[in-house]
Amino acid sequence: MTLFCSFNGEPLSDAKLHVPNTGPWVLTGRINNDSKVPSGIVECQFCGLTLKGTAVAERSGQFAGWSSVRVVAGRGGWGKVLPKKGYTNGVGVKASTVAEDAARECGEELAAFNSPITRFSGNYIRRESFASTAIEAAAGSALWWVDYSGKTRVGQRTGTAGTFDLLSFDAESRIAKIAAESASNVFVGQKIEDKRLQSAITISELNFSSDGKSLTIEAWCGDSGSRLESSFRKIVKRLQGNSIHGVYEYRVVSMVGATHCALRAEDRESGIPDLISVGMTMGLPTGRAVLVPGHLVYVQFVGGNPSKPIITGYQNNGSVVSVTLGGPVGMPIARATDPVAVTLPSGNISGTVTVGGVPSPFTGSITFANPIAPGTIISGSLIAKAG
Repeated sequence: MTLFCSFNGEPLSDAKLHVPNTGPWVLTGRINNDSKVPSGIVECQFCGLTLKGTAVAERSGQFAGWSSVRVVAGRGGWGKVLPKKGYTNGVGVKASTVAEDAARECGEELAAFNSPITRFSGNYIRRESFASTAIEAAAGSALWWVDYSGKTRVGQRTGTAGTFDLLSFDAESRIAKIAAESASNVFVGQKIEDKRLQSAITISELNFSSDGKSLTIEAWCGDSGSRLESSFRKIVKRLQGNSIHGVYEYRVVSMVGATHCALRAEDRESGIPDLISVGMTMGLPTGRAVLVPGHLVYVQFVGGNPSKPIITGYQNNGSVVSVTLGGPVGMPIARATDPVAVTLPSGNISGTVTVGGVPSPFTGSITFANPIAPGTIISGSLIAKAG
């Protein structure tokens, strides 16, 4: 069994290694050296693994001739706060650009980027926040993590499984206890199949510990997040209740009558269902539109009430069959090809009148026996503009 643990060549005691599903791994332990608080880039050994990371002086210290150390994967930069930044690109801001900028600015190395998001919209903003927030946004539903060599990767976690034994599995806590000759024999994302299990389980988080005499491996096999993240999500959902806040993208499936639409949720992972019949507001009383299938619309829930969805916005480059403004009172609006009645005015005229091919000067007044004449509007505009 490989039990040796070291910190920059010095033996490391009481070593513990935490490897989450997303983000950087963290190594802690003690070295018999109180000359100074460890800091900077280091190379460590942990039970068959070679780790490259950064010693965090703020989380290290000394006592009774020993120095406690905390090493974060890579340069330890994903916890830094980055300033706000705006992006503009006519064909859409590349998600890889957002990730690469964040990595460069926080001092990390981005070795691989395989996100389901290729581009954002033409305008994208990065708020002032942790660097990890920026790469999480660029990664979308993909995982991001820092590998044992200190390089950041976005995509699917893979590895090479070695020999190990499944000692036990608690279905309630989703914790599996594993025995292995080396910490390199198991990895996050690894599927465990065992005839004693009701179904296969997948490792989402690993916790290793070594006292120099034995290696203990505990694997959390819950959802795709971390154990702590999963707990927080449950708390937030409980506090939020059934309220739905925010703006959600939907595609029009069909019109339902003259004022409502059947909609399909654009983000299938948002937890928001399709909607059968939703009304619309155009920001004007009685305003509504007849939309074509596939048109992108924005839906909100009034007061967070899931029983009060309403279409509050529309994609600008979409197309509509018609737009209705107005109601049962007020002045009517005419369109091209609409029939109209034209009032012919009476009045004084002065000019030339041709009768029988002979022009003659004429000055006087003209009055129509029937001053109302029918007609048809022959031109118009698809855009109405005032001012």
